[in-house]
Amino acid sequence: MKNILLIPLLFLSTISVFAQDSTAQVPKAGEVLMKFTISDWDLIPESEAKIVVTNTNATFKAEGISDIDGKFNLMAPSGDTYDLAIYKFDTVFNFNGVNAPAEEVGYEFDLSLKIKLVTEEYISIQALKVHFASNEYVLDAADKKELDFLVGQLKKVPNRKIEIAAHTDNVGDEQSNMRLSQKRANSVKSYLVLKGISEKRIVSKGYGEAKPVQTNDTPDGRAANRRVECRVISE
Repeated sequence: MKNILLIPLLFLSTISVFAQDSTAQVPKAGEVLMKFTISDWDLIPESEAKIVVTNTNATFKAEGISDIDGKFNLMAPSGDTYDLAIYKFDTVFNFNGVNAPAEEVGYEFDLSLKIKLVTEEYISIQALKVHFASNEYVLDAADKKELDFLVGQLKKVPNRKIEIAAHTDNVGDEQSNMRLSQKRANSVKSYLVLKGISEKRIVSKGYGEAKPVQTNDTPDGRAANRRVECRVISE
């Protein structure tokens, strides 16, 4: 597993006094609610990232997994300094020396952390003939046949690691498109794993409408943008 210590410029934080909300976790005096947002450098959410939080004197340790929006909340003691580690795919990203000041009341600590899994160019990008129904992320028989061919390719090159990248057009809400694309990428990954490909070889990521290859002003352009790709990271 690669280990990366990120520079402070990639760590952003703000503090705010916590307002009472019956639906939210409420930090008490001496507590801080750490609210994580994990994204790539283009602010596209990184879901299923493992976040480990440890204070510098090793008396507190907690962890969790980011949701489909790249978010995760964790309660911790205030008045301490923390080291953060984010595990995603085959890389750990370290953010050290994060200070949570002591306050007389509980408060929120918003942490926006950026990570980059692929630092080089992809070895190759293969368009997959996977076509989901509108607003759906369930694979049909034709999709599975296409993916069976991909399974064969992956079994021939057992060290190959890939990213399954799903994209949408710009019709609809931006956040909904981002979530839908992540669900579609997850569906493809789940099928590949079901067919015997190790999940350690696959990262799934939804890009929503953020990475169009053609204009969204025409039906043909929007159709081209609604795509799923297999991107080879290493082999």
